[in-house]
Amino acid sequence: QGGPGGLFVAVAGQRADGHDYAGQAGRAGVVAVLGSRPTPLPTVVVDDPRAALQRLAAHAVSRLRKDLTVVSVTGSQGKTSTKDLLAAVFSHTAPTVATAGSLNNEFGVPLTMLRAGLGTEFLVLEMGARHVGD
Repeated sequence: QGGPGGLFVAVAGQRADGHDYAGQAGRAGVVAVLGSRPTPLPTVVVDDPRAALQRLAAHAVSRLRKDLTVVSVTGSQGKTSTKDLLAAVFSHTAPTVATAGSLNNEFGVPLTMLRAGLGTEFLVLEMGARHVGD
């Protein structure tokens, strides 16, 4: 998901390893990688890139917190519709960032959080739960 000037988060999965795509991400303009091993690009090496992304997003939002209202939507049905409705209402009042589509997992939530900037007044997060403890 990295773009020009962005950060690519490399995660090893069951079928593919994101580290193998770092070069391709670099050609797309990504300037750094967050991963569990070195890549051809400048890489911040951590034990768990997924957890590091979540901590980075939490830190970024905490820095904006005094000027930011965060609304989180969760549940078993109607999350996306509710999130879209809230985002539509808030965006008529002030700059709003909301989860794109239903990207409500351990990657989508922090990536949405990282889209919030200094001018953002509302952050609307859709949060899914697939496992016990999510």
